[in-house]
Amino acid sequence: MDELRFSCIGESCVTEHVVKFRNAYVKTPHGGFFIIEGDNPDGLKEILQIAKFMGTKVEYVKNEGNKWEVKIVKE
Repeated sequence: MDELRFSCIGESCVTEHVVKFRNAYVKTPHGGFFIIEGDNPDGLKEILQIAKFMGTKVEYVKNEGNKWEVKIVKE
């Protein structure tokens, strides 16, 4: 399966992060995964909250400096 990667870099509105998560979730088949990256700390918090709410598994969170990356598995 190809890696699905969605970028929220440069987006300051957390609503845009929610939309990207939703789009990624819809495009990912069950058992697959997607990666969301960004640079807004509030966006990272929102992504993690949505992942928990949706019942997805967070494989990893990389938070280095001003950039973060989250890998989410759709079960």
